[in-house]
Amino acid sequence: VGLELDASIFISEKWVLRQNATISQNKIVDFVANKDGELHNFGKTNIAFSPDFIAGNAITWLPLKNLQLTLLSKFVGNQYMGNVDSEKSILKSYAVSDFNIIYEIKPKKIFKSIVITGLVNNIFNTKYQSNGFFYTYDDDWSNPNQVTTIEGVGYYPQARINFMGGLTLKF
Repeated sequence: VGLELDASIFISEKWVLRQNATISQNKIVDFVANKDGELHNFGKTNIAFSPDFIAGNAITWLPLKNLQLTLLSKFVGNQYMGNVDSEKSILKSYAVSDFNIIYEIKPKKIFKSIVITGLVNNIFNTKYQSNGFFYTYDDDWSNPNQVTTIEGVGYYPQARINFMGGLTLKF
């Protein structure tokens, strides 16, 4: 069950604000899995990699007819990397911002348009992980006659500040 919102607000001829948000509850109703050597009913659990809240924002300034400057931001709420709702499997929320420049030239010959783009990702140099993995295995050798489920995690850290440029030639 969820709600998605999306809005574009034209503040003036030179300023545009675009926003979106998703609020949702993504659940497994009767989740059953092995734990400590036995089937365990975890009941209602969160679906892995399904944050309850995601929001995006873009504010664009058009100072000239052929120049566009945009500040983009994104927030992703906490999410579980597994379906058993283990505290160990939580992927922490994060927010990241980017800056985009687009400049278009309309020459009279050869090309209809030349578009030069520049993008600075993660402008605040934020350390974050947007993905990872959660795993379990049964330890039946540490304590004889006892099975203990061991949990582990791994993370995929994302790039710090980075840059990208582009050139589009339209014939």
